[in-house]
Parts: sequence; C-alpha cells; structure tokens
Amino acid sequence: MKRLRLLLVLASLVAFVAAPAQVSAERGSWNNWHVHDGTVPPVTDATGLTHRGLAFFPQIFGSTYASTPSLWAYCTDATDKALVGGDGGAKHAAGTCRNELYIIHLLWGDADAPGPEGWSTLTLDSGTTTLYYRLTPR
Repeated sequence: MKRLRLLLVLASLVAFVAAPAQVSAERGSWNNWHVHDGTVPPVTDATGLTHRGLAFFPQIFGSTYASTPSLWAYCTDATDKALVGGDGGAKHAAGTCRNELYIIHLLWGDADAPGPEGWSTLTLDSGTTTLYYRLTPR
C-alpha cells in the first residue's frame, strides 16, 4: 500500500512538472524573450520582456491577432538570429515561438527552397523569401 501511494505521488509530481505553463505576460522573468504584440518602436518592460511589432503573425492567425492576447507570439531572442544558413544551406533561419494555444515552428528559406512536408507557407519580402510554419497544439 505504501508503494502504491508513493507511486501515485511520484506520478502526480511528474504530471505537474510536465504540464505546459501558460504563456502570458504574468511570468516572473522574460529575459531573452520578446512578444509580438504590436508595440512600435520595441520596448523592454521591467520583467525583461521586449514588446515588438506584429511581424507576420496576423497572416498566420488572422485579423484579430493584434487584439487577442492569447494569440500573441512569445519568442526567444534566438528566433531572430540566423540559426541555420550562412553556410550555403537552403534555409536562412529557424526557431520556435509560442502562444497560449500553439507551439509555432518557423523556418525561413529562399522562395524556391522546398519546405518541410506538411508545413504551411507564407511568401515574404516581395516574393524573395518563404516562411514555413507549423502549429502544434499545446
């Protein structure tokens, strides 16, 4: 019986730790993160979160993106950097962002570079760059 209780307690702790946290501005520290909430020019608040313009996220989530905080994309600053490419590779950059509903997988490439199977496509920069994205429910 003691063993069963111990297993139940351990299982509960694992479930609690593994549960995804809500993405919101109420997090304790946001150092090295930014949110695309429409703030222009960018501003960094007291928690370390940098508020930025909308970028391409309204094209992914629709016209209510700016007025729906649960859709705002929270991204690590590394998403802005060329994580891949620069070495002659087919992709310019890659990263992930998240909102309360999705993990947002992002991959940039030349307009003629093929994207991963099953990913959606947006054409950017007057047709010279393609953004591939995939939404994974949280």
